[in-house]
Amino acid sequence: MIEQVLNSAELSMNEISQIAVSIGPGSFTGLRIGLAAVKGIAFGAQKPITAVPTFEAFAFKISQSINNVKFAVVNNVNTDELYYEEYRKLNDGRIEIVKELSLIKKDEFENHSKNVEFIYGNFLHPKIFNKTSICTAFDIANWAYLFGKELLTYNYDYLEPNYFKKFTARVKK
Repeated sequence: MIEQVLNSAELSMNEISQIAVSIGPGSFTGLRIGLAAVKGIAFGAQKPITAVPTFEAFAFKISQSINNVKFAVVNNVNTDELYYEEYRKLNDGRIEIVKELSLIKKDEFENHSKNVEFIYGNFLHPKIFNKTSICTAFDIANWAYLFGKELLTYNYDYLEPNYFKKFTARVKK
């Protein structure tokens, strides 16, 4: 599959300077598999990895189309919880984190988001501005290119996903 992607872009692995990977928050299994695959590819190709915080990359994408407003990124964790983080796009173009990434109960969403102008993410709720808006591979790569230079590493062993929430297996009732 990697070979197909490179061929479709008319690139070889020699022409790639680094590999960007989303480190979460997100699905335990998805983050683990993604990071393991990238570590293997990077090790084999002797390329550095940039670990990209998913919500920051998504917030940067959103900030390109809004001005001086508070906005939030909210994604489903499970049937009861959400990942939630608030930002403000400043007049000078920078993004300020207003409320750090947190885990909230879905029934507390209204209270957390009452002072936010726009909300993006995959939580199905009438307040969500764009329910189809997601962080894509392009957004991860773009963030890594623009902001990830200090995060480049060949020390793959210390790269860990941001699970944010402790993984616990649940039994269906």
